Amino acid sequence: MESAVRNMEGFMRLVESTLDLEAASHSDFRVDAKFDPNLGAIGEQRKRICKDMEVLRSKVPADNVRIVDCLAPYIKAFRVSRKQMAAVSGKYKQVQINKAEYLFTSEKFMDLVEDLVQVEKEYEKKSAVVIKKIVSVASSYFSVVAELAEVLGTIDVLTSFAVVSTMCKLTRPVLVEPPIEKTLSIGDLKLIRCRHLLVELRSLELFGTDYIPNDVAMTAQENIQIITGPNMGGKSTYIRSVAMAVLLNQIGCFVACDAGSRLPIFESIMCRVGASDAQVRGISTFMQEMIEAATIVNSANNRSLVIIDELGRGTSTQDGFGLAWAISKFLKEQVGAFVFFATHFHELSQLPGAVNRHVAASVSDKKLTLLYEVRNGPTSNSFGPNVAALAGYPSHVVEDAILREQRLVLASRE
Repeated sequence: MESAVRNMEGFMRLVESTLDLEAASHSDFRVDAKFDPNLGAIGEQRKRICKDMEVLRSKVPADNVRIVDCLAPYIKAFRVSRKQMAAVSGKYKQVQINKAEYLFTSEKFMDLVEDLVQVEKEYEKKSAVVIKKIVSVASSYFSVVAELAEVLGTIDVLTSFAVVSTMCKLTRPVLVEPPIEKTLSIGDLKLIRCRHLLVELRSLELFGTDYIPNDVAMTAQENIQIITGPNMGGKSTYIRSVAMAVLLNQIGCFVACDAGSRLPIFESIMCRVGASDAQVRGISTFMQEMIEAATIVNSANNRSLVIIDELGRGTSTQDGFGLAWAISKFLKEQVGAFVFFATHFHELSQLPGAVNRHVAASVSDKKLTLLYEVRNGPTSNSFGPNVAALAGYPSHVVEDAILREQRLVLASRE
């Protein structure tokens, strides 16, 4: 930092000697008239005109009169509030009137504005040559400015990390060093009371509610989790919280977990989340899912973190489940990536070697309560009709849906 600032001293002297710093403080960037004799005379003429304009302003019989910019042909005008309009109306030429203000001018003021415009044009014409020379010299400091920008950018990022880590009670996880041999496992993942930082802050801001954290664990042997449970139960938030923890950790920031958490170093974070299409390109929602999944299948390795939030929804149940099963099995057995798969295909819980987890919910008097806790084991219920009831569906529609679901379950068991 000290070296970067020292190297900038010449550039700072150039700026201080060539730029009109007083004008720059008002967002008026111009060459300092003192820097060049030719500009000096024009600068003095400009000051005299501005002083004469200020004299005319002081003589206006109203309070809080200001000189403001306005549209051609007036360029500049006096301005008072609408309440002060009566004090000047009839004595000056009206320029503009609206709900909040009254703009006006006089013949003497218009003459001064015209003189000022001519002086400004002459000033710009003569300063153009000077500016060209200044820019040429300033450009030689490019590497120096870039060096300082890099230093300041690093300080800015690290300061932001420190502020967020302190305010949001983030902790430093234990970093698991990966083996040199690429074919070996990158180590175990363990997150204690992991939180999704953005959801936590937003929930607190909007609803004043505390975030419910969850523990996460994964090893090279148990490298895929199948997460089931109701919509809005927290499946997506759970798997994304893992990805966010990994991302924050690998950019050098503390993470939203309790002390004692452990994180390996991943080479990539690969996501298949959300649902969207690309109508202009003729790509359906299902095709978009398949394109994203294909990228993961073809690119992931044993040092990848993969999060999949639903897959195979845009086709038949049988087709969707078949694809979800095949992709999950391939990522686990052939690739060896760390995979978190949120799904409503409960049959995926039968995948050999998969760790099954579910988001908890309770039903009392047909009312669904989401607990946002991720518990061990699978669930066979997505509580779809209950969620529909929460959304305000008519009771007879919900009851018909439950009846139809029960018939399908019985038929599948026959």
